[in-house]
Amino acid sequence: MEEFVRRYRAGVKARQARGRAKLLARLERVEAPASGPRGPRVTLTAAGRTGREVVRLVGVVKRFGDRTVLDGVDLTVERGQRIGVIGANGSGKTTLLKLIAGRLVPDEGWVIPGEGVRMGYFAQGQEDLEPDRTVLDHMLMVRRLSPEEARRHLARFLFQGDEVLAPVGRLSGGERARVSLARLILMQPNLLLLDEPTNHLDIAARTALEAALSEYDGTLIVVSHDRYFLDTVCDSLWVVEGGKVRPFDGTYSEFAAQRQSEQASEAAGGSGNQARRPDDGTGGARGDGRPGSGAVPSARRPDREHAARARRLAAQIAAIEADIARWEKEKQRWEAALADPGLYADGERAREAVQAHRAACEALESLLEEWERLLQEQEQLQAQAQQAQAQVHQAPAHGQTPG
Repeated sequence: MEEFVRRYRAGVKARQARGRAKLLARLERVEAPASGPRGPRVTLTAAGRTGREVVRLVGVVKRFGDRTVLDGVDLTVERGQRIGVIGANGSGKTTLLKLIAGRLVPDEGWVIPGEGVRMGYFAQGQEDLEPDRTVLDHMLMVRRLSPEEARRHLARFLFQGDEVLAPVGRLSGGERARVSLARLILMQPNLLLLDEPTNHLDIAARTALEAALSEYDGTLIVVSHDRYFLDTVCDSLWVVEGGKVRPFDGTYSEFAAQRQSEQASEAAGGSGNQARRPDDGTGGARGDGRPGSGAVPSARRPDREHAARARRLAAQIAAIEADIARWEKEKQRWEAALADPGLYADGERAREAVQAHRAACEALESLLEEWERLLQEQEQLQAQAQQAQAQVHQAPAHGQTPG
């Protein structure tokens, strides 16, 4: 545990924000086992070339009842851009994607597709799929293929034999996601809109999708909470917040580093103002309230408060570090299980292992965020104490008139 804590603490103490963002992404990533189950063979081809401007949003407003989800959004997407859409749950990310896809109509403003645009849309809940139709039907509906050609295509997505005749409504979430991806590839879109595409994918399918998107030469807009996935396939972001959409030219790791740096600067500025506030207008001299004492203001009570707060923080940090070490071991345990090819003979056990590993990663992420917040609070407390001590030493002696 000591080595684990030392390694991560060093990164935060040095304020290596980008390293921190990559650390969080790495904790979320699940490596594909070297000899585990094969994944789908995914190759994304963009048919035809769009104009330079792929789509433009002008003054777009979207409301649901009394709630305005998007308010006056102006955006331009150019050919070849690879945009990740991020924001809190309910901020309007899916709404934005549906507006671009033409699945929703803006209440105000316009969504203007460019010349030659051929859109492919991956819905988060696979609502485009018809539950009563078979896997094979969904391929034949998209493109004119013979049943044999459709079966060969589906085999690339691990649907073989009678599996292609199964109604989509009976499939698992991961299987439905593979059906949606198989349909998208047949469409050969040059503008790809993906809403949380990795949510139900197993490790092998996710790895295959990442590789395919990395080589895709069309325009990509993807909504995802997966930081590693965004870093892998996107080079710019749209940040959806408060009804607005703010473009960011850079990867998720770069965005996280910049945001962390801004938050640290704001915290440091607030600490500095707080430390100076007692001296405003006093010239640094103030008695302790006893007539004629001429004493430097007593720092004993603030010192005691600082010491108590410091002890509480130290105890909280120690407790959370123990939790981090425990969850790190849990994550490693499930990674070892996932690397065992024998696990995949039982689909249910494999799914449970993937879910348990994901839960461990999510727990680690949450703990690390809280741990880092506590460390920053500890550093600010130490800085405030040092500033207060320096001010006491610099204050002019009472009872002396500046002359």
